[in-house]
Amino acid sequence: MSIAFLIVDMQKAYEKNRAFQSSIGDALESINHTSKIFRKNNLPVVIVQHEETGPEYEVMDSLVVSPTDILVNKKYSNAFWKTDLKEILVGMGVEYLVISGLAAEYCVLATYNGALERGFKTSMLQNGLAGYSEDQITAMHRFRSIISISALEYICDSLLK
Repeated sequence: MSIAFLIVDMQKAYEKNRAFQSSIGDALESINHTSKIFRKNNLPVVIVQHEETGPEYEVMDSLVVSPTDILVNKKYSNAFWKTDLKEILVGMGVEYLVISGLAAEYCVLATYNGALERGFKTSMLQNGLAGYSEDQITAMHRFRSIISISALEYICDSLLK
């Protein structure tokens, strides 16, 4: 089994939105820690960006990005819709996705559902979501598969070797 880590819409334009202020910091910390685990184990990190023009749509300065990361641009909430994301993942033999990012209740949820519809086993990263409210983030965790960083670290460091 191969696993990939998706980071959805962690872009400067959304960072400035006051509605996200309370959740972005914690989510970024979890996302950066998780991406470090994946990179250390030579596992794919995919950065998904909503396709808009201008410097405000670049990834957030505090998001750690590596030259080995795969970049996917999207025009719709679901990162699989009218992109080559599925083909990229299938080509790498990925069966299991861990999804993180912003906004939990919109693009992250749409991408999560899109992954399931395309046959991927999928979880959201615990504490790796930003959204309009803590209640929305909690709802994402309550009704969907989630995985903790410590469980991912064990899987990546021990089971996938």
